[in-house]
Amino acid sequence: MFGAVGAGFTVLADPQDTETLEIPASINAQFAVHVRGSSMVDLGIFDGDTILVRAQSE
Repeated sequence: MFGAVGAGFTVLADPQDTETLEIPASINAQFAVHVRGSSMVDLGIFDGDTILVRAQSE
């Protein structure tokens, strides 16, 4: 897990703020981050949630 991601305000990544999270192979995600802020609550993503992120091209 890589630190926190801002949802409403800027959060700088802290390379020391990491932990291991086992993600099942059936979930296509490259990493996880903690959410800080409340701008995504309308999408069901709340402050303190952990989200899984998958890289993709635009």
